[in-house]
Amino acid sequence: MKRGNILIAAGILIISLIVYFWLGGFSSLEYEIESLPEISVSGEEFTGRPTQKELEDLFYAYRDLARQADTCLIVVNYPKTEETASIRQFIGIPSSKTDTATMRSWPAGKFIRVVLEQNLIVTPKPENVQEQAEEFARTQGLELKGESIEIYRSDADPEVLYPVKED
Repeated sequence: MKRGNILIAAGILIISLIVYFWLGGFSSLEYEIESLPEISVSGEEFTGRPTQKELEDLFYAYRDLARQADTCLIVVNYPKTEETASIRQFIGIPSSKTDTATMRSWPAGKFIRVVLEQNLIVTPKPENVQEQAEEFARTQGLELKGESIEIYRSDADPEVLYPVKED
């Protein structure tokens, strides 16, 4: 390889690493245990492939509703029960902000919390975030219930809560 090509490749690599760093790609996720009050969400459930237009429509409908109500959007991810490409989610907003009849709630208790501070381009995959949360819980002598609760606020980084099994 010519010296000029090596310098160009090295320059591209350095610029790529700088951009990756600037987007937060090298920052680690900080997990913490929090005791939280009851969480209640009003919304709608979706079961199907993540590429279906219905999921996108549901997400944007509740995102717009959250903006109108000046509240947060909440996406609950349930664990897969079988090896399929389908997912099960509950998408909504805090229950006190809407009259939607379908509700899900989690009692007051312990949750593992992580804030996703990285840019969306370099945010770790949800499976990796979940695995790290499970490992953190194990090191604390705790066990997760299985679902995750993603909270999207307009003025803050998204956060993910993992309910902890109580004895």
